[in-house]
Amino acid sequence: MKVLKLCVFGLVIGVLYSLFQGCGGGGGGGIAVSVFPGTTTVDANAGQDFSSTVTGASNTNVNWSVQEAGGGTISASGVYSAPAAAGTYHVVATSASDGTTKGTAAVTVTPGAANLAITGIAGSWSGHWIDNTFGTSGNATLVITVDQVAHTVKVVLHMDGPVLGGAFGADETFNGTYDANGVTILNQPSSAFGNVSLSGNSSGSLTAISTNVPNPVFKRLDYTATVTAATINGNFTVTFATGATAVGTVNFTKP
Repeated sequence: MKVLKLCVFGLVIGVLYSLFQGCGGGGGGGIAVSVFPGTTTVDANAGQDFSSTVTGASNTNVNWSVQEAGGGTISASGVYSAPAAAGTYHVVATSASDGTTKGTAAVTVTPGAANLAITGIAGSWSGHWIDNTFGTSGNATLVITVDQVAHTVKVVLHMDGPVLGGAFGADETFNGTYDANGVTILNQPSSAFGNVSLSGNSSGSLTAISTNVPNPVFKRLDYTATVTAATINGNFTVTFATGATAVGTVNFTKP
């Protein structure tokens, strides 16, 4: 009986030890790093946010990297920017605690032929606007700058001629953000156009709305366009305070 009790006692101690070990207690197990999502698909030149979980260490920070040369880039906060080339790449999170323990995620980059990459529209554009209602016109330029790490976009617009009754003077700058779905500019102030909001999706559809126009003769301006890597072709409608409207076009080409 005494031997049996000792055996049972030993079995209980063994089970308890195993349970504590499985919960991470007792200091066993070492460091482990997990990356989320573990697998994902991203369009070429698009982005993806990654996060990490570190167990077994008080320092839960990680250092991000991309395993393959030319496989894209990733910021210190885990924002991945896919390359133009399709393929399978690997995002790696390395424990800052020991510098060796890693977690890996597989990224499949697809051509995204049906989508317009934000990097594809960055650069300088030249264009022309025509007010079909009043017969006025002028030249226009557009410069789009993209920060692929911060996922921000800056648009600088200049238009010549009697725009909104001649209110347009210096360049107008609009700042926004972008992700895999498109570009967003929200309620940006403008000396000529008032408050401007813009939304553009990866299919090449763009919509811009201007409200609170400084010139009290005008109420708002709406612009819709189709965007490709080489052209921006759109139509605008100016709504006057009286309710009357004027329509025209603003088109750009990229050399």
